Amino acid sequence: MSRLTWAQRRPAIVLATLPLAGTLACGTGTPQAPDAVVRTTGGLVRGAASGAVLRYYGVPYAAPPTGARRWRPPAPVAPWAGVRPALRPGRPCPQGTGAGDAEDCLHLDVTVPRTRPARGGRPVLVWLHGDGFQGGTGSEIDPARMAVRGGVAVVSVDFRLGIFGLFGLPGLPGSGTFTLQDQQAALRWVRANIGAFGGDPRNVTLFGQSGGAVGACAQLTSPPAAGLFDKVILQSGSCAVRWPAGGMGTGTPAGSFFRPVADVARSGGAAARALGCAPADLACLRRVPMTKVLAHNGEFTAAATGTPTLPEEPAAAIHAGRFHPVPAISGHTRDELTFLAALMRVQGLPLGRRRYLARLAEGFGTGGARRVAALYPPPAKGDAWVPLYRAYGDRMFVCSQIETGDALARRVPVYSYEFADEKAPPYSPTPTDFPAGATHAAELLYLFDIKGKPVDFAGRPLTYTPAQRALATTMIDYWTSFARTGRPGGGWRRGGGSSELVLAPGAATATVDGAAEHRCGFWRTVADRR
Repeated sequence: MSRLTWAQRRPAIVLATLPLAGTLACGTGTPQAPDAVVRTTGGLVRGAASGAVLRYYGVPYAAPPTGARRWRPPAPVAPWAGVRPALRPGRPCPQGTGAGDAEDCLHLDVTVPRTRPARGGRPVLVWLHGDGFQGGTGSEIDPARMAVRGGVAVVSVDFRLGIFGLFGLPGLPGSGTFTLQDQQAALRWVRANIGAFGGDPRNVTLFGQSGGAVGACAQLTSPPAAGLFDKVILQSGSCAVRWPAGGMGTGTPAGSFFRPVADVARSGGAAARALGCAPADLACLRRVPMTKVLAHNGEFTAAATGTPTLPEEPAAAIHAGRFHPVPAISGHTRDELTFLAALMRVQGLPLGRRRYLARLAEGFGTGGARRVAALYPPPAKGDAWVPLYRAYGDRMFVCSQIETGDALARRVPVYSYEFADEKAPPYSPTPTDFPAGATHAAELLYLFDIKGKPVDFAGRPLTYTPAQRALATTMIDYWTSFARTGRPGGGWRRGGGSSELVLAPGAATATVDGAAEHRCGFWRTVADRR
């Protein structure tokens, strides 16, 4: 099997240009006459009305990390004169080929209801996008429905990615943690400025999905993040996400989103030499064109531990109780990675029983492979991609999510969920004859509108049933009630992985033992092969 990038294995973030027909749209019209000027610490910004919301796009929260500031911690924004237009999304941080991207990318979007609250400020939700620290942009989401329905301010953040955010060298301050430091700079900006937009700087919820949730979880354990947020929501991403050898494609090593700073520095030295610079020559490295640097993006996927930003591995810190004690929502989808089985089918790649066992043995050894195959048996006929990705999904995402949620729940209120709409329109299109189920990122389309999604495999817009629309409203109510009070309400009880609220049409307040459903007790006994 060909090796796939993380961006291919997490539904790739592609800003498509298809119409929004079939979405749960609210206030997605073209911005009208600019009528909202707000003073920030950097200067005045002008937003625009769009339906029932005001939008402010591309507001800088830190100085551009360009030139001599490449691979430095984020610096304060230089004040500007006059009124800065905030009418169009900023350019994404460098990723992929770099086409359309810019290193000057430390900006955020603010979406608020047009009407000011009668008293006090609105709860604030700060969104960290996914795509495994390798891709994505905060401007992908349209949070108008959430802002209006919940009466909240939503801030979506862009931050450095890949080699630009996770690069390191011996003696380089901030090595391997620029991504996380950018997120903290955005949170400091929110504390200082969101009041001018009608938000309450004393009531901030940090939330994210996939890689964004990994970042949010890491912030729970980062000393410099103390006091920057008051609640957290982790969607299909946690401090404990890790993958076995072969989990990212045949021949790929085992890994996680965190590694020791010395390892990051070794990778940085190798990349520096490949770019034609001595590792100690930062001036040389900072002159290398962005597109050439991006050739090494996939070598930097993990944040550095043993640093001021992350003194220890975050999962260990969570288990030891060394984290900021804030209430949490933590959850996953029922069928996290089954969409990848559809991708394999489309590519015409076979996976018979023998190759299935070989793939499992790559990650878990021969004995482990037999044990996994006994619980995730291949079909008598046809390929075994579905059981492979069910096993990987449970191991990599679901059980790590439950592990983190249960550790948090020993010290703070935690509300756990499983998104289980088996007919949810998928974030990544799958063939109509392939029942992918509730896959990774599918819940995003219930919380936000995303341009060009959802569509079927032929690119035709998909629609939601009345029951799915009702579920979307319920989920927004849960998320925004939690942001307001620290409790989601609606009969959702506190609990860990053995008592997860089922988010599915008609499920009401039904719960499921997610740890049992996804065999987490078994997975604790299976060692990764290294």
